[in-house]
Amino acid sequence: MAVRVEVIDGVFGRPAVGVPVRLLRELEGTWYELAADRTDEAGHADGLARASHRCRYRLVLSLDDYFASLGVEPFQSRVDVVFRVFHTGEQVRLLFMVTPSSCSLCRLTVGDLARYSGSEGTSG
Repeated sequence: MAVRVEVIDGVFGRPAVGVPVRLLRELEGTWYELAADRTDEAGHADGLARASHRCRYRLVLSLDDYFASLGVEPFQSRVDVVFRVFHTGEQVRLLFMVTPSSCSLCRLTVGDLARYSGSEGTSG
């Protein structure tokens, strides 16, 4: 399973650059960090570990430093998302839209990506 994360700043409508992202795995009730990364110029964090087990994972976005760099003190310091992986080959792409007071999350699947790119349903 590959985990890709994209973070968009919902106030300015641009990629949120430099947001720390951590991926953790639960094992017998304890969380273990697998990888840590920061979003790049496109708002992507692609350096997260490939998760190879069917289990629960936690993704943590730390927002304090990002919003502090904009001169804003956010309501939420961080966002934690716990999700399950059912198939070891599963691709997980999570799109976050953050503001100082809110967060929206969307999971994109391969079918979603094809639909939005216009490559599905076209005739030749």
